[in-house]
Amino acid sequence: MIVERIKTHNIMNGFWFSTIEFFCMLLVFMFLATAYLIKENYLYSFLTYGLAGNCLPVIVFGVISKIKKEKDIGLRYIFNQKLREKLQQEYPHMLQDTFIIAGTTLIPFLLLFLSLFESIKNKALLVLFSIVISNYIAQVPYAVHLYGTHVNPIGVGMLAFTLLWFLLGFFLITKQNKWGYRLLLAFLITEFFFYLSGEIVTTFVFRVENPIMRFNDMLLWFVFFIGDVNFVVAGYYIYYLIRNRMSILRLGHFISNS
Repeated sequence: MIVERIKTHNIMNGFWFSTIEFFCMLLVFMFLATAYLIKENYLYSFLTYGLAGNCLPVIVFGVISKIKKEKDIGLRYIFNQKLREKLQQEYPHMLQDTFIIAGTTLIPFLLLFLSLFESIKNKALLVLFSIVISNYIAQVPYAVHLYGTHVNPIGVGMLAFTLLWFLLGFFLITKQNKWGYRLLLAFLITEFFFYLSGEIVTTFVFRVENPIMRFNDMLLWFVFFIGDVNFVVAGYYIYYLIRNRMSILRLGHFISNS
């Protein structure tokens, strides 16, 4: 169970130390990924963003434990012989767990995906999360490819706002919170009509001669494909949420008890 291993790791090393350690790693990976992106090395950029994503579970669980005021041990156990012996008895697989966390961190997106897969009992919701987040990730190389390093503050602001909108709705609905249900449903409806209008404009306004419609540009078409997938998925999950509204808000079938 990867989540329990992460929580044990945070207890052993201390919540503050683990959180700060992996936050620093996150910053380094984000810097490297962005540098690769500016150089238009999209593969290395994508993989490095995956490493950055792997830092999030340790950070999130560390912050949650700190907010709940749970007890940790911290690095002081290294200098206490009796405490070390006691911990080795209570956590006999401590070294093995450390290697597992380190190994999964070094494989792009693996630790993040395993943590989500284990935490979210309803796998349909995990599919939605993966597809929507992949769409946001795709916008980064898409923007750099088309506009270089020029930053549109309004565009970045809208992306950040809608991403926070989705994440807030997603995580609240996993707690059977009615506001999470409303936020997520509103997000999906907005996304559906956004892509519907885009399909109409592309079909009836944009023509082949438009510079954005480059048939030989695989990156653009890949991003368009992800957008179309999100369009279809948004429509399906609107139906799914409306049809299962009562069970979603009443039953604890989104988050596992582990």
